[in-house]
Amino acid sequence: MLQKIIRLSIIFILMVMVLPEASGQKLEKYYTHRTQEEGDLYFLYPNTDFKNSDDHSQFAFDITYRPDTDSTFFNFTYFTLQPAQADSLLLTAGEKHAAAPTAKLYMDFKKKRWVHRYSADVDYGELSAVFQSATAPSITVFTGGKPLTFVVKQSKWEKYHAALEKIFYIISENANADSR
Repeated sequence: MLQKIIRLSIIFILMVMVLPEASGQKLEKYYTHRTQEEGDLYFLYPNTDFKNSDDHSQFAFDITYRPDTDSTFFNFTYFTLQPAQADSLLLTAGEKHAAAPTAKLYMDFKKKRWVHRYSADVDYGELSAVFQSATAPSITVFTGGKPLTFVVKQSKWEKYHAALEKIFYIISENANADSR
């Protein structure tokens, strides 16, 4: 009986110590929000979880959103073994899609890889629908009509997705407060 009480006490103490850490998510690791004279600005910090399985090239992106101008800039960098200039971008998660033409910011060569930095003005509604999907999305960069697809592991996506749901909810609620 005493052993059972001790065991239950230890389990209770471990739950008290572990659960707050597991249930709380620090959103400041994922984004920042600033109110400026021109309106609100949301910046989602870079995500580097997406990879191309064919040539192991990497993909990183960040998002800047200005609700007052309805501007959503999806800025991204991808690394390839050969130069591959982008002309458009497609984000897909299940039946949800967001597509946009791209604008080159710069191109460079570092550590045996080509570095491509682009920006795309993506529709906010479409982008948020893709990124609020529980299904891990794929990101396809079209280079001269040829697709270069980057994917994320479902386990990594689940953690990022949980933060994105909260961030998009905050953006929505703040926009609703501004329209009242």
